[in-house]
Amino acid sequence: MVQQSNKYFIAFAFLLCAVSFSAQEKETTHEQDYHKNDFKKFKKRADVIASWQIQNLKFGALVVRFQNNQKKIDACRRIGDKMLEDKIMAETQFYNKLMMRAYNEEFKFCKVYFIYSQSSDSLLKGVKKGIFIDSTLAVNNTIEMTENFYIVAEKDYVYNSSIGFIKEDSAKYAVESGNKTIDVSVVLKNKYGHQLKTPFPFYVNRSFLNSSSKYDVKYSFTDAEGKLKNIVLTLSKDITLPKQKNYIQELSENLQRFYNNRQGEQVNNPLIKPFLY
Repeated sequence: MVQQSNKYFIAFAFLLCAVSFSAQEKETTHEQDYHKNDFKKFKKRADVIASWQIQNLKFGALVVRFQNNQKKIDACRRIGDKMLEDKIMAETQFYNKLMMRAYNEEFKFCKVYFIYSQSSDSLLKGVKKGIFIDSTLAVNNTIEMTENFYIVAEKDYVYNSSIGFIKEDSAKYAVESGNKTIDVSVVLKNKYGHQLKTPFPFYVNRSFLNSSSKYDVKYSFTDAEGKLKNIVLTLSKDITLPKQKNYIQELSENLQRFYNNRQGEQVNNPLIKPFLY
């Protein structure tokens, strides 16, 4: 009798574990529809969302986000390392001016604006003036973004994304993570900072292959006291205006090509609407 009861108990425990595992599996695939079992569903959703994004970007804006490395500069100031402070300021100004010129000369797909990363929250809250910077890298209060839709561009790593498509009501709570793959000049992200997904051409597949090769350049910059100084910077050979212009030109052409293929496609599925932002 006892032996039979043990058999029933083991069978019941096994059944309970199986049900629990099944429930967890369903919950996981429901939350992350990019898992293997739902790849077709994810691909179809990605295709529709990408069509909506590219058509809106054409008449919207690209907001290029720069770092000003203010925390590093403040840290140097606290410890009194003026030489390192000047080096960081000069390198930051050099790179941002170089990239701004590359975008202004080569990006033709839509309107483009420039901000510092610390202004991202203001932009997300709907601020359209008093946060954009001009060619001197200073905030210019006369620059106003009139477009409603925008996509963010910045130098970053491309990730094997840890998140799928997220509804807008919870997007601000999701954090992009995953494994870093390549370091590129520009990655396109939605307004919540999540990198876009294929088939949208959200980056140019050129990493900093020559990062170990360096060159010196004499550069004049403005320090924290507003004084004009000269400094010699040692930079990666990938950080040159011709190369960065090529990257931005390729990005612009990729976007235009994708738009041409998707122009006029209708996106009116109510189930997709919460993912369109």
